[in-house]
Amino acid sequence: MLSAYKKDTKDLIFAIKNIKGICPDCGEEMIPKCGSIIPPYWSHKKATNCDSKYSDGMSQWHINWQNTILNPTPGINVEVYIDNLYRKRADLVCESGLIVEFQKSPMPLEERKLREKNYKNMIWVIHRDIESSKTWSKYKSDIPILIDYNIFLKDYYNLFHINCETFINRIINGKYYNKNMFKVIYDRLNGNGIVVDYLSSFSYFNNILNILEKNEIERLNNIRLAEKAELYREVRLIEENRRLEAIQYYKDH
Repeated sequence: MLSAYKKDTKDLIFAIKNIKGICPDCGEEMIPKCGSIIPPYWSHKKATNCDSKYSDGMSQWHINWQNTILNPTPGINVEVYIDNLYRKRADLVCESGLIVEFQKSPMPLEERKLREKNYKNMIWVIHRDIESSKTWSKYKSDIPILIDYNIFLKDYYNLFHINCETFINRIINGKYYNKNMFKVIYDRLNGNGIVVDYLSSFSYFNNILNILEKNEIERLNNIRLAEKAELYREVRLIEENRRLEAIQYYKDH
């Protein structure tokens, strides 16, 4: 995992050499792994049954992906508790509210189902080393799964591809994304009975994103306008009540 409590505090910190950490999930002591190749991370001091054990052997691939979010901050947008009853921290929480989970090592299907149940508005980015695992191939849900092929991400069902740079800039660091955007793309592709080829899918995905982001911006603007109108009505009502109270006061006196 990337972050742990600094010993004797509740401050989440990144791994630092010679600094002791405490696992936020199980309370066991953590040791900083600060090598010259893989970016620093925390690992449990001994074998553990902690729910975060799947994050102990973090790869450079996993850490690099977590660091693609702007201003990574433990507990705010990196390794964030979503539900107090589910003691597992989400890899990334984007400004839009989207949760992105990265997975390179084998993981039981039940763990995948548990995360999807608790996170809901999420997507998976998995390493191609595990794409044939039964955890991914034998169970289909409405949660998007993207396979990392270095310069692009491929939809698990091979309907489209998205450039990694686009994914980082517009999905991870975008303001308007939710998992339903992928559902729109799935529906449009399945409805036409087509699979978008590698090259054309980049522009296709961007065009869909442009439309969906425009619609989301308009929706949010309409909400803001409605809220302003409601606030205006409330202010006018208060002013009118004060005016009537003043008239009644002068009548009584």
